[in-house]
Amino acid sequence: MREGPMALLWWSWAGGVIAFVAVGVVVGVAVRGTAGGVLIDTRGLYSLTRIQLSMWTIAILPLVVAVLIARSAQRGVDPLDFTVPPEVLALMGVSVGSATVSTAIKAHKNRARAPYVAAAPDGGARLVQAVLVEEGPSADETVDIAKLQGLLVTVVLVAAYVLLAWHLYSGRGAPVISGPRKITTLPTLDKSFVTLLAISHAGYLGVKLPNRGQASMEGTPRYSMSDRAAELATIQKNAIEARLPPPNARERLRAVRAARATAVTVAAATPAPRAGLTK
Repeated sequence: MREGPMALLWWSWAGGVIAFVAVGVVVGVAVRGTAGGVLIDTRGLYSLTRIQLSMWTIAILPLVVAVLIARSAQRGVDPLDFTVPPEVLALMGVSVGSATVSTAIKAHKNRARAPYVAAAPDGGARLVQAVLVEEGPSADETVDIAKLQGLLVTVVLVAAYVLLAWHLYSGRGAPVISGPRKITTLPTLDKSFVTLLAISHAGYLGVKLPNRGQASMEGTPRYSMSDRAAELATIQKNAIEARLPPPNARERLRAVRAARATAVTVAAATPAPRAGLTK
C-alpha cells in the first residue's frame, strides 16, 4: 500500500473488497452450504449473470465507500461532495438489467421446458457451468461461446476500471490528484466501453431466448430441472413424513450427501456376482 494522504483510501478500498467477499461467502454458506452459494441459481448451477453482477459490485461499491472514508478524514471537506459518472451508473444498469431479464427467461423455461433445461442436484454445482450451454441435448456439456465471450468482456472491463482507478488516484492521471480532497468523481470509462458491455449482454440474452431440444428424449440433458424437482420433492416428502419443517437448501444438501454416502456404502457391501455361475 502507498503511504501518504491517499493511504487511507487504498486501505479502505482493499478492506471493502475483502468485506464484500466475506459477506458473500458467509451468505453462500448459510443458504446453500458452499462458499460460492450466492453465485448459484435456482437450477443449482453457477450463474453467469450472478458472477458478472458480483464482479461489478465488488469493483465499484467498495471504491465508493473508500472515497467516502478518505474524504471524511479531511478537514473542511464534504465527504459526499463527489459524483458517480453516468457511464459507471450505466455499467451497473446494464448488469442489473441483464440479470433481471435473464432471471425472467430462466423462470419461464424452468416451468415450460423443465425436461430440456440443465440443472444440478444440491452440491453438484461446478464453476465451469457458468459458460456451458443451458438447454437441449448438449446442455452442461458444451461451451456456449456467447456466455464465454460475455464473461471475458466483463473480466477485461472490470480489470480496466480497477487499473484506471489506481492510475487516477495514484496521481498519474490528469488532473493530478494529490489527496482525497481532490477527488471529485469516481473514475469513468469511455462510452464505447459501456456500449461494448451492452452489446455483450444483448448477445448473451439473444442466445438464451430460443428453445433448444426436441420433443424426443434425445433432446434432454443428462440431469434436468425435472430431475431436480423430483429429487427436491422426495426430500420434502421425507421431511413431512418425519414431521420436520420443510428443509432449506443447506439442509437439502446434507440430505443429498447422506443419501449418496448410503448408496456408496450399500454398493460396497454388496458382493459382486461371480463369473460363470448360472441358476
